Amino acid sequence: MNYKYIENGIIIYIGESNRIPTGGVEITPEEKAQLEAVIASKPADTLESVYRLSESGQYVAFTRTHE
Repeated sequence: MNYKYIENGIIIYIGESNRIPTGGVEITPEEKAQLEAVIASKPADTLESVYRLSESGQYVAFTRTHE
């Protein structure tokens, strides 16, 4: 079974297992392949922004905080 784990609207990881872990959402092999293709084309993080994969399957920029 393929799954994705989502936390606060962000896909934390995708995987394959005999059992879906607690909090995981089952996905089709096609959806997993699409997510892997999107992950392979992740925009480069910058000093101002980091990019996270949203639940919708698109990257979203988050502003970095510098201390």
